[in-house]
Amino acid sequence: MNRLRANPSPRAEGFTLLELMMVIVISAVLLALVAPNMRDLILKNRLKGAAEEAQSMLQFARSEAVKRNADVYVKFDDATWCFGAAEATGCDCTDAASCALRTDPTVAIDPTDDSTYIPKRVVGSDYTGVSLSSNPANHEVQYDRRRGLTTDPGTMTFTNGGFEIRVVVGPLGRVSLCSPSDLGKKVRGYDDC
Repeated sequence: MNRLRANPSPRAEGFTLLELMMVIVISAVLLALVAPNMRDLILKNRLKGAAEEAQSMLQFARSEAVKRNADVYVKFDDATWCFGAAEATGCDCTDAASCALRTDPTVAIDPTDDSTYIPKRVVGSDYTGVSLSSNPANHEVQYDRRRGLTTDPGTMTFTNGGFEIRVVVGPLGRVSLCSPSDLGKKVRGYDDC
């Protein structure tokens, strides 16, 4: 009796141990090449986020000063690593209601009523590993109500993993970002300081 076999070859299907080991070795080599670059990418992205948030806050404060016809202040606190904007000097950026702008200029801020204010603060815990130092220390930038000018120029420096970005406020109130030209600290995409 001659039976036809459905599978004429008794060979098993799948991967051999040698093929599997080669895939693992190649994957490990590629991961070793990519991992350091990924670490730097993450550090730089956190750093960029913090610096650009400061730039955005300063530009917003400048435009709000002119729009509201009221001086607006941005306070940088190096010790607690936070910054915030308010219509009065000396905001405490650890308190959301202290660093805020009124939604209606005719109504006072009520800390229990979120509809009376727009919180304008950033805290360091949002940017793990990033450090802040301002020059002068604990700097406060005041934007003039008429033209958005400032008499308080200064530099806020953000660092992370050896990389550095500076937020520079000029005497006319203009905000710019730059990164030192040192090869170890340079973050691409920003002008040299």
